[in-house]
Amino acid sequence: KVTKELFAMKKVSLTNLNDQEKTNTLNEIRFLASLHSPYIVSYKGAFYDNTSKSLCIIMEYVDGGDLLGKVREYKDRKAQMPEDLIW
Repeated sequence: KVTKELFAMKKVSLTNLNDQEKTNTLNEIRFLASLHSPYIVSYKGAFYDNTSKSLCIIMEYVDGGDLLGKVREYKDRKAQMPEDLIW
């Protein structure tokens, strides 16, 4: 189905992972799929890419970067993050 929605994709190469790391990767997908909160980026789906031997995890696209990036931005500026932005 073609839409105009934007999504983010996390690509995890499985070629160099041991069995425990592969299990952890699958558990991450299960965990993400079980979360349903307006405060957490939502999981949309996953698929295996044969060409790159990678697991591709599709997530909701969040404009403006991630939380760590915002924290670093304010830290670098030696500024406090406004409470309304945090919420």
